[in-house]
Amino acid sequence: MNAIKKTILLVEDEILTAMTERIQLEKYGYSIIITETGELAVQTVQNSPDIDLILMDIDLGSGIDGPTAAAEILKIKEIPIVFLSTHTNPEIVEKTEKITSYGYVVKSSTITVLDASIKMAFKLFDANKKYSEKRLFLESALAAMSDAVFISDLSGKIVEFNDAFASFHRFKNKSECADQLSEYPKIFDLLSENGEPLPVNQWVVSRTLRGETAVNQEYSLHRKDTGETWTVSYNFSPIRDQSGGIIGSAVVGRDITEQKQINDKLKESEEMFSKIFKSSPIAISITRIKDGIISMVNDAWCSLTGYTREEITGKTYSDLKIFATGNSLDEISADTDLKLFETDILTKPGTLKKVTITNEITVIRNIPYSINLISDITELKAAENKIREMDIKLSKLFANVPDMIYQFTKSPEGNFSVPISSHGIIQIFGCTPEDVADSFQPIADVIFPDDFERVIADIERSADNLSYFNCEFRVQIPGRKIQWINSRSTPEKLPDGSITWYGFIVDITSMKKTEELLRSSERDLKESQRIAHLGSWRMDLQTNELTWTEELYKMYGFDPSLPPPPYSEHMKLFTPESWKLLSPALDNTVKTGIPYELELETVKGNGDHGWMWVRCETVTDSEGKITGVWGAAQDITKRKMDEQQIKLLLSQKELLLKEVHHRIKNNITSIEALLLLQYASNNNAEIRTALSEAVSRVQSIRVLYDKLLINTDYQEISVKTYIESLVQSLTDIFEEKEKIKITTHISDFNLTSKKIMPVGIIINELLTNIFKYAFVGRECGEVLIKLLKAGNEAELTITDNGNGMDTGDKDEKPSGFGLTMVKMMTDQLQGSFNMQNNNGMKSILKFTV
Repeated sequence: MNAIKKTILLVEDEILTAMTERIQLEKYGYSIIITETGELAVQTVQNSPDIDLILMDIDLGSGIDGPTAAAEILKIKEIPIVFLSTHTNPEIVEKTEKITSYGYVVKSSTITVLDASIKMAFKLFDANKKYSEKRLFLESALAAMSDAVFISDLSGKIVEFNDAFASFHRFKNKSECADQLSEYPKIFDLLSENGEPLPVNQWVVSRTLRGETAVNQEYSLHRKDTGETWTVSYNFSPIRDQSGGIIGSAVVGRDITEQKQINDKLKESEEMFSKIFKSSPIAISITRIKDGIISMVNDAWCSLTGYTREEITGKTYSDLKIFATGNSLDEISADTDLKLFETDILTKPGTLKKVTITNEITVIRNIPYSINLISDITELKAAENKIREMDIKLSKLFANVPDMIYQFTKSPEGNFSVPISSHGIIQIFGCTPEDVADSFQPIADVIFPDDFERVIADIERSADNLSYFNCEFRVQIPGRKIQWINSRSTPEKLPDGSITWYGFIVDITSMKKTEELLRSSERDLKESQRIAHLGSWRMDLQTNELTWTEELYKMYGFDPSLPPPPYSEHMKLFTPESWKLLSPALDNTVKTGIPYELELETVKGNGDHGWMWVRCETVTDSEGKITGVWGAAQDITKRKMDEQQIKLLLSQKELLLKEVHHRIKNNITSIEALLLLQYASNNNAEIRTALSEAVSRVQSIRVLYDKLLINTDYQEISVKTYIESLVQSLTDIFEEKEKIKITTHISDFNLTSKKIMPVGIIINELLTNIFKYAFVGRECGEVLIKLLKAGNEAELTITDNGNGMDTGDKDEKPSGFGLTMVKMMTDQLQGSFNMQNNNGMKSILKFTV
C-alpha cells in the first residue's frame, strides 16, 4: 500500500530556486505548493487545511519576512515550520528558534539533507503532539482526583500538584499554595497520632526523599492561622531515575476526618439502630435467603403475627404457615425483582389480615438476607371496598337520572367543551357525551336562536366573576318540539388558566320551577417506603446538645453537613397545634421517664408541611439517672394524606347521595301537590276517591324519603317514626277523620328502605279500605295499628270495630286493586297475610326482618 503523500507549502521568492526544490522534493514523494510572499503563505494556510509542513525562506524580499509570516501562521494552525536561508550567522538562527524549533536548513544543502530535515521535523512535531496529549491527560486526571496529589523534586520544591491539593490544605485556590516545602512549617503543624508536632525532617516529603514508602500513614494537620485541625492519610513513595537514584517524591493525601468521625459514631449508630428496629411501628423481619430462617423480628412483627421471638427461633415462614394464599415469603425473598406486593397473612390466633410487604435484598458479611417491611392494610382495604360500593351506587344513580350532569370547560384560548356529561344529554340536547367532549358546537347548534346570545353572555359573566351560573333557555332539536331547560353550575379557575363548571341541566318544559342538582365528585386514592424510613435523634439534657441521623435531615429537608437546629428553635419544625402536644409530652418524659408516642404535623426546611410519627424514650446513666432523651421519627405524610382523601371522598359521595334523595323527595312532593290540586278542583265522587287513593300511595313514598333525609346513612329507617308519620299523613287527607279514633302501638326498631316501603304501601292500602268502607252508616269508629318485633320476626296487625267484610265462600279471598297490591307487597316481603272478620276486620301481616 502506498503511503499518503505529505503536502508541503514552499515559501520562496526566487522562482527558479523554488521550481528546482519542488522537482527534487516531488521525487522524494512530497506534494508541493509554492507561494512567493509571506502574505500569500498566511492566506494559503487559511484556505488549505491539508498542508502538513512549511518550508519558509527567511528573506522574502518586499513585504513581511519569513519569521513574521511563520508567527502569523502559527496563530492560525499548529504546524511544523522549517526555515531556509543562505545565512548561517547566529542571530538569524536565534531569531527562528524563538518562533519554532522544527529546523533550520541552509539553501546550499543537498536534497538529502533537506529531506532528512523534513522527516526530522515531522518526527519532532508528532513527538510534541503526543507529549501535549499526555500532558493534557495527566492534568485532567489530576484535576478529576478528589485526593490531593503533589510531586516534588530532590530539593523539596513542589513541581506539580492538583486542585484538591489546595482544598486539602484549606487554601481557597492553587494560587495561595507555596511551592517550597520550607514554606509550609510557617503555615501548618504536622501532628503525630498522639498529637505531638513533628519536625520537618519527619514530614512525608522529607521521609520520601530519604527513600521511605508508606500506605495509609495517618497524621493530623493543624493550621496555625485558623486553629483548624483535621485528620489526613498519606500514601507516598520516592521517584527514581533509570539508575535507581532518587530524583523526587510522589505523595497522595486524603482527608479522613469525616471517616474517623463516622467510625467513632458507628457503635452509637448500631445501638440506635437496635432501638429504632425494636420500636418501629412497622413490622420488620430479616430472613436468611439461603435457608429462609427468620433471623430477626421487631416488636411490631410479634404484635402483628401473634408469635413471640422464642416461638420463631430457627423457623421459616413456611414452617409458621403465616401466608394464607400465594407464594411463601421464603420464595419471594429470593426474587430480587419483587420489591412490593400485597398478600394475606394468617396470625397465630387465626385472624386473616391483609398486608403489604416491601422486600429488599442486602448482603451482610457476604451472606444475602431479605429485609421485609410488613404493613397491616386491613382497615385501608375495608375503606376502599366501602368507596367501591358507593361508586357502584353512584353509577346506578347516574344511569337512572333522567336529567343531565356535566362538566363544562372554557380553555385559556376561549374554546368551550363538555369533557364530562351523563347520558341524559341525549334527551336534553340530542347528542352523545362523546360528541361534546372536545367541542361545544353540537349543543350550540340546538340552542334556540333567540336565546343563544343571552346564554353565551351568561357564561362569560360567570367566567369573569367566577359567579354561580343559573340560566333558563330553549332548545330546538330537529324533529322535536321546543323544550325549556334550566342549567346551573359552579365555576372554578384551574392552574392553567382555564375555567371549568360543574353542574346539572333539567328539562323544565312542564314544570319550570323544579330544581334538580346532582354534582359529580372527583375520585382518586407514593413511593413505597424504603427500609423502615425512620430517623432518630438524641439530646443531652445537661448541654442541650442535639444529634440527628442523616435520615432525619432528609425528612426535614436540611443539609446533613450542618449541625441540627438547636432545641430552642424546634417549635419552628412543627405546627402550633402539634407543638402544643409535643412540648408537654417531652417535659413529662424527662420528668417521669414514661415514653411518649405521637403523630405530629411538621414544617420542613422549605416550608412544606408533612406528618411524622414520633416516639421518645429516656437515656439513663449507670445509676438510673435520666441524662438525656432519644427518639425515633417516621414520615407518615402519605398515610395521613390517604386518610384525608378517603374522608373527603366519603363525605362527597354522602353529600351527592343526600342530594339525590332530596331531588326524588321534591319530585314526589310535586306529584302529590298536583294530585291534591286535581282532587280539590273535581267534584266527581269517584274521581275524588281515585285521586285520594293515589295521593295516599304517593304519600307513603314521600314519607319514606322524608325519613331517608333525616337519617344519615340512607340505609335504615326507624319503623316507629315512619309509620306514625305515614298514618298521620293518611288521616289528614280523609274528610271524615274526626269520627275515627286511631291508636298505634309500634315497636322502635329499624328497617332497610327496601323492606319498609312495601310495609308502608300495605298500611296505606288497608287504612284506605277502612276509611272507605269500615264505618259506612256509623257515627264513629276505632282502629288499632300494632307492629311488634320478636327476634327476626315482625307482625303487623290492623284491627277496626267497623262493619266487617262479607268474604262469601270461606276459600274465596277478598279481591280488588288495593288488596291485590297488598298481596304483591307481601310476596315482595316474602311474608304471609290474612284477614279475619270478627266484629270488624283484623288484617295480619307477618314477615322476616
